[in-house]
Amino acid sequence: MKRAGIVSLLMLVVVAACSTSGPRQTKLMKSTHMTISAAALRVQVRSLADRFSGLMEDVGEEVLREEIDPARQRNALLWLTNGIPAMQQALFQPDPLAALLDAWFLIAQMRHYFDHATDHGMPEHIQELATRVLDEMESDVKHVLDNSGPDVDVERG
Repeated sequence: MKRAGIVSLLMLVVVAACSTSGPRQTKLMKSTHMTISAAALRVQVRSLADRFSGLMEDVGEEVLREEIDPARQRNALLWLTNGIPAMQQALFQPDPLAALLDAWFLIAQMRHYFDHATDHGMPEHIQELATRVLDEMESDVKHVLDNSGPDVDVERG
């Protein structure tokens, strides 16, 4: 009798655990043929938040150190106060692949801005620094995608 109670309790725990665990992959991940689990991808994607924030902060602080023009300093502050939270918001979405793609699109938007930075009066060396940082960030995104499965196709998904 005691043994039957223990077995019943154990089965109840197993069934409860199965019903509360999340899916192994999101629909978006399945559509791109990823082999990595959503949890593993989420860890990789969220680990980019600190790195990307630090890289963005380095560029913003470089502008603040070198610029004497208040308008350019203001633009750097706006980038720091808006860009870093936007990147973190992108990387912390519930679907890890959507988060990674959203961050990648945000990097593309920043790249477009800095590609036309001379139009805004930004010094060329700051533009080059920002481009190098964005290249690093994009490389990190591609690295995560490349390691998420042998046949990953984000364009098709």
